[in-house]
Amino acid sequence: MKNQIFLSTLTIAAFFCSLAGCNNNVNTKPAENMNSVVHILYMNKKGQDLLNDSTSSHYIHKDIKLYYIKNGKKVSEKVGNSPGDAGVIEKGQVSTKKLKPKQRYVLAVGTQLRYNSKKGTTTTLIELQKGEVDTLKTQYESGGDYFTLTKAWYNGQLKWQGGAGESVGFIVTKSGRSPTD
Repeated sequence: MKNQIFLSTLTIAAFFCSLAGCNNNVNTKPAENMNSVVHILYMNKKGQDLLNDSTSSHYIHKDIKLYYIKNGKKVSEKVGNSPGDAGVIEKGQVSTKKLKPKQRYVLAVGTQLRYNSKKGTTTTLIELQKGEVDTLKTQYESGGDYFTLTKAWYNGQLKWQGGAGESVGFIVTKSGRSPTD
């Protein structure tokens, strides 16, 4: 499956490269200057991963929904495991200053790319379960050959601040899925 995703991504990249007329003489910035994805690790107060189905109060992957706010309207976006999905639940090695490296699940949220403006903000609503909607707001800068997130807020709280080439990620502590679900 990973090989299939890699080959699909490689094919898509080659297609866009051919459209852009790529050649060896073009001076471009590294791909890491195109960061537009926010990685969110959901944990409970006990330090358990709330996207891992072995945690009793985990969020059910198929129930998670994303909505972009476009022109003041809520637009539903897909959460899945395919290239082009607005959100993807990934399992990988995660560590922070407070967490030792361990395999954990994160929600990778693609932000709305607006290449026609040099600076701006985006808003994404994340519905982890019915009736529980959180807000992810990002600030970005873009130019002719880069797009980078500079800040990320979760429910109004600044959770990340950085610049070009830096991975965007943070931990959100929640109680998890309601027992009635």
